[in-house]
Amino acid sequence: MALAQDFGMVRGFCVPVPGFVQRTACISMSGRYSDLPVCAKPALQFIATYTAEKIRQIVGVDRQTVRSPLTSREKEVLRWAAVGKTANDVAEILNITERTVTAHTVSAMDKLGAANKTQAVARAMQHQLIPLDL
Repeated sequence: MALAQDFGMVRGFCVPVPGFVQRTACISMSGRYSDLPVCAKPALQFIATYTAEKIRQIVGVDRQTVRSPLTSREKEVLRWAAVGKTANDVAEILNITERTVTAHTVSAMDKLGAANKTQAVARAMQHQLIPLDL
């Protein structure tokens, strides 16, 4: 710990990344400040998940392929999730029920081999199923 402090890493946190080589890994971030705004945490989770996906892609570890094409609705739900919308928000935007949004999300997760919604968004972007420039 003293060595980390010598480099200004006095506070930090770890973002879990599920499903990395059939285990949960984490990406650790540290620095002088630990107080993050609440709105930054989902963005950091996404960055960590997307970074792990890129590592998988580069080294060819645990590479998942899309089991079947995503429907247009599954892509749409993931696009909204990528910009931070909740299932309730997406339901209102698309004029469907929250349960239907969840069903589309779960279906997309299954097709992408993702453990959670964040990982599904990262994999959809990796496979160019939804745009990176949202």
